[in-house]
Amino acid sequence: MVAKLVEDVCEGIEDALNLIVSTAERSGNMNKELKQTIFETVSTLRDLHVQLKTSRDNKSQTISDLEGRVDSMKAKLEASRGAMVKVHRETYSSTTKEPARVTAKAVAPPGGGGRILFSEILANVGKAKRFTITVTSKDNQTSETIKEILKLTSIQQKSKWELTRSRLSETGDS
Repeated sequence: MVAKLVEDVCEGIEDALNLIVSTAERSGNMNKELKQTIFETVSTLRDLHVQLKTSRDNKSQTISDLEGRVDSMKAKLEASRGAMVKVHRETYSSTTKEPARVTAKAVAPPGGGGRILFSEILANVGKAKRFTITVTSKDNQTSETIKEILKLTSIQQKSKWELTRSRLSETGDS
């Protein structure tokens, strides 16, 4: 539809230029210099019109080439996405054969294999390791007494830390 509109406009311009030339030729009262100027102007307008058409055709070709490149890049992207999904599915199926175990340190083997799924990482994030400690007294004190001593020691250590930090901030050595 756009191409037909462009062709109609081109034909209209050519018809208008032809009308100017034929009118100048038929006019008997125009001097030769004026007629020559009209013919040169019409010739210049035709040359400019041809240049515009050539430029339009070149740009249309460039647009077509770029659209082709975009389509090929989209196809390559889809192909690579398909390959990535396939690799991920294979990794997922191989890791679901055994339940995930929590280890002290998970290190990927050399060569890039053995990926850990994001869902496995999230499953282990909220689980804090709990340790038990057994404290005995040399003086055979009760467990409540030992707990109180530990709390007091913890509070004393915390207050020492805060005191040291405040002194450092006062001197500007932080």
